[in-house]
Amino acid sequence: MAEATFEIISGPDKPEMLWSLQYPNRGQSVQFKAPDASIEAVITRMDELPDGLSFFIVGTISSGDYQGKLLSGTYNFGDRRGQFSVG
Repeated sequence: MAEATFEIISGPDKPEMLWSLQYPNRGQSVQFKAPDASIEAVITRMDELPDGLSFFIVGTISSGDYQGKLLSGTYNFGDRRGQFSVG
């Protein structure tokens, strides 16, 4: 069961996300905004969904209360919104 869920209202564009995915050893992270939180994460996997704009995202939170926890969920590059679960 997830420790927390976040409704993402703003986040990175696709090139920024790919940069994090391609260079995890450099600590390249991306930042997502939820209504009451900011989430910084290193992306470890992106799987494209059938609509071509949405992706299933997996990563690790790199700062804050959930640092080191697994992050997963869907994110849409068209409107830069999504939903993530932590834990």
